[in-house]
Amino acid sequence: MAKLDHVGLAVITMRAEVQRDFEGTMRQVAAIGYRDLDMYIYESNLEAPATRAILDRVGLTCTSARVRTTSLYRGWERFLDAANVLGAKFITLADVPFPERQTLQDYHELAALFNRCAAVAEQHGLTFCYHNHDAELAPMEGAIPYDIVLAETDPKLVHFQMDVYWMLHGGRDPVHELRRLAGRVATLHLKDMQSWPRRGITTVGRGRIDFRDILHAAIDTGIRYWYVEEDAPVGPGIEAVRSAYTYLSGLDV
Repeated sequence: MAKLDHVGLAVITMRAEVQRDFEGTMRQVAAIGYRDLDMYIYESNLEAPATRAILDRVGLTCTSARVRTTSLYRGWERFLDAANVLGAKFITLADVPFPERQTLQDYHELAALFNRCAAVAEQHGLTFCYHNHDAELAPMEGAIPYDIVLAETDPKLVHFQMDVYWMLHGGRDPVHELRRLAGRVATLHLKDMQSWPRRGITTVGRGRIDFRDILHAAIDTGIRYWYVEEDAPVGPGIEAVRSAYTYLSGLDV
């Protein structure tokens, strides 16, 4: 066993601070010890070259560039080019809004769309990832949407960013799923779960999720990028981010 050699951060955890002062917030994040970021391409409210310049100055890298579904329908190559400017390895679809996933047919069509977009992403040197929530794990018309997407997408092209909280919230064991889907999961989002019955989101290390076993399974299956995320920290986001880093960097995995 050994300590983690890096811990990444989903920048959305610091959304309020980023809106006030992107560069100053990123300096604080880097000072804690984070090096990898998962962030929306335009989360800084700047064009990609300006964002990249700031990240370079403070010693951070956007390894996972997040997009919304609108990016898949128009200007896809433009977003891929911007992700490359940021230095990303992954182009990650953050979620699918409810109006676009009301029926199982929506998921069949999304799977086909993911295949097309992932093929273009590969031509740009990027790996396409789909971030799960718990809605995809709920039965719909006699099937599980998440399993439809898995079955109908090209395993060489379409990968997944597993959110371990939403996986557990949706009734599946993240460790089991990581091992079952070895080779399909490329990155992780790490957020913690409060105890029963609330099961709300809390700061990594303060809840009931066993991150040691999850990260051990992730490393065993070839995953090298994981990002702390907390949707709505109670109190200053920087304190939640610092606490999560301290906890994860101290784990033996």
